[in-house]
Amino acid sequence: MIDSENLNRWLTLAANVAVLVGIIALVVEIRTNTAAVRSQEWGAILEQHQELNLNQATIESSELYTKALYQPGELSVAEVRATVNYITSRIILLQRAYKVYQEGFASRSDWDYLVNSTPAYLGTELGQRLWPELKGEFEVRLPGMVSDIDRALSDEPIEPDDTWYLRIKSELEGEK
Repeated sequence: MIDSENLNRWLTLAANVAVLVGIIALVVEIRTNTAAVRSQEWGAILEQHQELNLNQATIESSELYTKALYQPGELSVAEVRATVNYITSRIILLQRAYKVYQEGFASRSDWDYLVNSTPAYLGTELGQRLWPELKGEFEVRLPGMVSDIDRALSDEPIEPDDTWYLRIKSELEGEK
């Protein structure tokens, strides 16, 4: 017959083992959920990035963007507003992406992928005028984001280059 003291020891040991198994299961579940959240959050950022790209791909937006690149002085107030809103949307996307990167939900290469696209819109004449005004809001809260964007902008000035588009256009015209 087992005495009550031995029984209590065995029950205590079994309870402790059950607690350890529960803790291990909880850690595994948390890691699984964290990976899912990382994937979902970064996926949402990439979807927003793609949505901004697709919005920019319409004829109207492309014409506005081309005008902003080549003839920024000829933009109407409405066109400046639309272009500034587009640039601001990109910066807000970068802010969200940088926070996700800081929290460890995105890799450095994921972050660099987005930040290295900034010269396409902040490297324009309008973007170069707008960025100094906007970056003051972020320098205190997200200095790393600002320094990464400034680095991307200083790598090489962006000159509008439609060579590829013009070549495709001429090839299409030649096929007629």
